[in-house]
Amino acid sequence: MKYTDTKKSFEKLPILGLDEKQSTIYLAALEIGGGTVAELARAGKVERTGIYYHIDSLIRLRLLKKSIHGKR
Repeated sequence: MKYTDTKKSFEKLPILGLDEKQSTIYLAALEIGGGTVAELARAGKVERTGIYYHIDSLIRLRLLKKSIHGKR
């Protein structure tokens, strides 16, 4: 996804009721195609310790899906 596409998408996400951090995390997940919490935090430039609340809310909204691979 190009930066200009991401910026346009980011501007439209409040229509879905997402706040800034939720929007950032959601777009990071789309851009990297999922990943671990640490990867999403890094891609979205959000603190890993604070990302769990936002991920849970995105899961409740059915915008993200929880997937468990391996031991963790």
